[in-house]
Amino acid sequence: MKDFWQENCKASMSQLGLQYSLGMLPQLSPGMQDKVLQQCKHVQETMQKHWREERKQQFHDWIENAVRGSGKEGHAFLRKTEALALRPFQSLMLEERPEARRSYWLSLWQEESLAKDLSSIEEKVKELAKQQAAQLKAISSTQLFKQVRMMGSKKPGFDQWVPHELRRLPKEAFSALAYFYNRVEQTGKWPAQAMLQTISMLPKSLSSERPIALTSYFYRLWIQCRLFLLKAWVQDQQQNGSCPWDHAVPGCSIFDVALRRQMEGEFHRQLGMHQVSLLLDMKHFYDSISRDKLLEAGLQVGFPPLLLWHCTLIHGGPRVIIGEGMAIVNL
Repeated sequence: MKDFWQENCKASMSQLGLQYSLGMLPQLSPGMQDKVLQQCKHVQETMQKHWREERKQQFHDWIENAVRGSGKEGHAFLRKTEALALRPFQSLMLEERPEARRSYWLSLWQEESLAKDLSSIEEKVKELAKQQAAQLKAISSTQLFKQVRMMGSKKPGFDQWVPHELRRLPKEAFSALAYFYNRVEQTGKWPAQAMLQTISMLPKSLSSERPIALTSYFYRLWIQCRLFLLKAWVQDQQQNGSCPWDHAVPGCSIFDVALRRQMEGEFHRQLGMHQVSLLLDMKHFYDSISRDKLLEAGLQVGFPPLLLWHCTLIHGGPRVIIGEGMAIVNL
């Protein structure tokens, strides 16, 4: 029986079917029994051969898809063993963790207030943003209607609006929404509700969590309408070659950079050369960037002031931290 049945092989005969077939053998003549066993063995070998070829082709197709484009599928596969749900504050009582989490991130972010006065660089960028908006074609209800239908469904922001709800709005609502966006660009201000963002804390390590900002879909929709400004700036930067060291470009991922470094290392080893890699600890790098310095740097490299102002305005707004299903008073 073990010669024809394999538990984990799709091409093998079912155990029940094989038992039934072998149970019929004693009723056959010796010569017929040999012929049946030979035929079973031949069929089994043929099926296993086809199964191996099919599995080989499936594996070949998977490899092609894994390394195609940015290689996200391959990178996700390699990182499966690293995806450990490690979090800090696990030694504390459940009711003590929210305050401990708030104190930790408060030391990095500080509390945000919508009533604070703008710095000189913020006033400058705000005015430049309003000037650029006046030079652009106003956002129309038709443009919004098309953009909403192209938006993918991801985690919603604090207001819980999602794309499929926006798609169900009547056409009159898109006219009102277009008026709203144009007023936002004219004044350089957003309603307080739109600036509130959810910070979802994902597992990372025993020392800290990974914060993911979830903004309102109304803000994301506005970004889609003005995304052509960013694409034009990126293309201009690539053509000018102002940042030849920068590999954070469309179509390239950190997986591509890692593969390139590995390949260069193998080449250098074969050529008898040495390779030096500088690895920097970027922990909380983005959490410690000065907003004024970011605005100054953005203007220096010609980043569109309309996007520069509104993006920093939204992402610098009040935050509601959610970790382990518990919400924390906004920072």
